[in-house]
Amino acid sequence: MRRIFDYLKKHWVYVLIAFLSLVVVDVLQIIYPKYVGRSINLIKSLPQVSDKGEWLHTLWVYGAIMVGLYLGVALFRLIYRWFLRTVAVKYDHELRMAVLYKYLSMSERDLQKFDIGDLMSRLIRDTRSIRRFIMMGTIIMVDLIVLGGLTITTMFSLSPYLTLVSVPPMIILTLFVLWAGSYMRKKFKVMLDLFGEMTERVRETAVGIKVIKTFVRENYFMRLFEDINDRYIATGVRLFTLQSSFWPMASVVVGISLVIVLWVGGDMVMKGQMSIGTLVSFMMYINMIAWPMLSIGMFITVYSMARSAITRLEEILTYEVEVKDTGTREIDRVDSIVVKDLRDDIILDGISFSVRKGEVLGITGPPGSGKTVLVKYLPRLWEPGRGMVFVNDTIDVLDVKTTSLRSHFAYVPQDPILFAGTVADNIAFAVPDATREEIIWAAKMACVWDDIQSFPDGLDTIVGERGITLSGGQRQRISIARAFLAKKEILILDDPLSAVDTHTERCIVANLKEYVKEYKPLTIIVSHRVPAIHWADYILVMDKGRILEEGTPEELRQGDGLYSRLYAYQMGGDAL
Repeated sequence: MRRIFDYLKKHWVYVLIAFLSLVVVDVLQIIYPKYVGRSINLIKSLPQVSDKGEWLHTLWVYGAIMVGLYLGVALFRLIYRWFLRTVAVKYDHELRMAVLYKYLSMSERDLQKFDIGDLMSRLIRDTRSIRRFIMMGTIIMVDLIVLGGLTITTMFSLSPYLTLVSVPPMIILTLFVLWAGSYMRKKFKVMLDLFGEMTERVRETAVGIKVIKTFVRENYFMRLFEDINDRYIATGVRLFTLQSSFWPMASVVVGISLVIVLWVGGDMVMKGQMSIGTLVSFMMYINMIAWPMLSIGMFITVYSMARSAITRLEEILTYEVEVKDTGTREIDRVDSIVVKDLRDDIILDGISFSVRKGEVLGITGPPGSGKTVLVKYLPRLWEPGRGMVFVNDTIDVLDVKTTSLRSHFAYVPQDPILFAGTVADNIAFAVPDATREEIIWAAKMACVWDDIQSFPDGLDTIVGERGITLSGGQRQRISIARAFLAKKEILILDDPLSAVDTHTERCIVANLKEYVKEYKPLTIIVSHRVPAIHWADYILVMDKGRILEEGTPEELRQGDGLYSRLYAYQMGGDAL
């Protein structure tokens, strides 16, 4: 909770204005019953009044004061609500931006430790709970201290005895609310976790709908969701049943206190120990004291939700990311990449190679040999060890700012990623100000332009989340077009032809050769398909995290290793 209070300190002016306005509202509410009592006593004294004009004038003054009091209450309520809402909404915005920034600073491996649905829940639902605490929690705290304290003090000043006999039922209500609050605090954390799990199940179902339908697993996923949903509802019902009992209990307790006041206070009025106006004022204060007493429970509720929410958010905000942007150097060009004895705790075991600008490096090997893992270390998508990856021969990538390093890379991942939007938006992702002609050029280079022309709206066709409306080959080629359009110094293609047919494969390879010849990027192609890499300047053959073979395509083809066998099987001795 310290994070919330530190934020409130930064906006102390807004908080102070809201606090003072709340105090004014509470004071005005305390004054009002006094004038109601005075007005009743004044009306009761009418038969004994000799000067009716002065009596009527006094009654009008009392009436005007009461109207003024309520107008003041309305005005200052408007003020404190505006200032509190402004502070709460600003913090909501600031917190969401901080959480999203943290998400963006995480590596792929960091994010894999969390469910995506749960991350969404933290960003949306948890921040909303904190916003509610800033607004409602502040109001409740001030009312509890100021309104509750002033009400008890005023009641005691009117009649100490009547106060002592009428307040005990309120204390019982307070004890019940405190007990209920401790129970609710634990259950709110459970509800937040269940909501995150439920969100993840919905996301997983939407993403995997084709597989679910193909294997007729709809009922299984319904049961999974139903189980989580039932637990969420059951926990919620128990919580809100307990919470909804507060007001009925308060009504009963207030009713008992009012009966005590009428019984004891009525006797005092008949004995002349208290005026009828004072008794009415006292009864109004009894009704007023119920809110501060009951608000203890509401405060515990919003506090519990906010505490559970901030705990979950702190887990994200204080998470130690794998890739730390500790580098201070900036580079304006990349002439080479050098890898020296690269090892990790996953699969890589002593990988070493170098490649220079204008050269093409091919990497092949069986599935699970570490090819994709290797290329993720080069732009620091994953964190390599110190002294393992260098640019420009001698500059350790750990010493370079990540934004500066990655600005030189164009990367086509193994699993093509498209974003909700149009085809044109996705191709121009790295170059937002690209012209229509440049986008079409990139699409043609990736051999996807003919497909795009067949779409209902061409480049303006909406692709849906993750490109769900497109085929795997179309997503892959749009991803390649994005990399072509970026025209970076380093081009990494991770299995770029896995989802295309032979004819399209030949088209892309031919255009890729032309692109390399014209722009001379440092190119790394990862593929288990020989046609994608047989034209490279140098080839690495990996297996089980190690380099099994390396050399020029001709050297490897003439040898008796894995590459030679792959070439004979896939190429039939013919080059593209």
